[in-house]
Amino acid sequence: MSTYPDWREPVRLLELSTRPATSAQRALSDQFGLTVRGDEPAGVLGVMLEAHIMLIWDIDVPPESASERQRNFLRSLGAVTIADSSSLPKYLASAWIDHHLAIRTIESLRQLQLKTGDAVIRRTVWRKEVPGITPHETLQLYHVSSIGADGLVYFKGGNGKCGWPSSLRLAGPNEDPASYPQFLEFTV
Repeated sequence: MSTYPDWREPVRLLELSTRPATSAQRALSDQFGLTVRGDEPAGVLGVMLEAHIMLIWDIDVPPESASERQRNFLRSLGAVTIADSSSLPKYLASAWIDHHLAIRTIESLRQLQLKTGDAVIRRTVWRKEVPGITPHETLQLYHVSSIGADGLVYFKGGNGKCGWPSSLRLAGPNEDPASYPQFLEFTV
């Protein structure tokens, strides 16, 4: 995947992936008899068309229903109507989740306006209930290396260090790198 020295190109690419459905997609939907709501973004309608065309080719694999975890996540992203749809298949829930996460990434990148060398604080929340481990959050200071086409921010030092922009904030000029990482306990 390509990476970039600042936020601008990743935002442009993410905006392309979240744009409204194209007229060609809508025409194909009509041609193949696919019923749509009309507000589907291009990525979601693309997934719907793919599944519908599989039926036309007589590849009749009944779609697995969306899991409750997917439905809850969609609700947390503000897509309540979609999450509460009684006939929501798993593949379509995934497409809507991808769409909403891309929008959140765009908004975060625009707000942060990151570039190579910027100091950021990544917040990681550990909510999973595990015996002997108290729920907590971890704050770590990193320096931006690059930003992926999908919006993932890579940090200097390698070894897969990265974070989604929604989990980042710019470090203040007076924040001491020696005071990180920080571990803060909280109750669920």
